[in-house]
Amino acid sequence: MPTLYTVRILRPCVCNLAPRAVGDIVEQVSADDKIGLVYHNKAEVIEKIDSAIIAADKREKARASIAEPAAESAPKKQAKKAAKKATKKAAE
Repeated sequence: MPTLYTVRILRPCVCNLAPRAVGDIVEQVSADDKIGLVYHNKAEVIEKIDSAIIAADKREKARASIAEPAAESAPKKQAKKAAKKATKKAAE
């Protein structure tokens, strides 16, 4: 997996396809972008990150987001059914 970097912007530039101001901290910058930014004195490296760690974090978040809606949807469905029954009884 490629290595990613966290950098601090020293001069206004474009990084990760977005304009950046002086002092911005940009996470997940690729090694190629980092080399260009540091070479032209536009950024300094703050931290080196292994992208495998980031990928593992994203997988955990995805699993959690899939599990949460499933747990929340059951009470919502029961509430909708109860509301439909109440409206049917009121109509009769």
